Amino acid sequence: MDPSEPLNHEESLMALKARIAKEGSEAVFSPLTEKFVLNNPHLYTVEMQPDPEQASRDESAENEILESQSKYARRRFSSVSTCHAGATFGAGSPDPPEALRTIPSLSLHDIPKMPIRVPTEVTRSPF
Repeated sequence: MDPSEPLNHEESLMALKARIAKEGSEAVFSPLTEKFVLNNPHLYTVEMQPDPEQASRDESAENEILESQSKYARRRFSSVSTCHAGATFGAGSPDPPEALRTIPSLSLHDIPKMPIRVPTEVTRSPF
């Protein structure tokens, strides 16, 4: 047998499409569903019973997580606020005029009215 033979499915696919066009998809797929799903001898039944204490266990686990996160958040907040206080120490006072003059700035006269054309050359590589 040719190893690629199972991959040649065009003929069977065309036959299936023709059958669906002739009989309708319900006539084709309903017997398959009945045979392989509804009348399948391999049956598995699952019965589920609610656990009355599961909600309280979930709630206590969530409370533990929230408590540990809040402890971390309090420690982190205190360290961040300390850093922030140091960083904003000089931010409340205005800068002296000498310092303001050292900041570079542009005016409208510094910007050319016409765009600057950059010469370009396009070459093709022989490779």
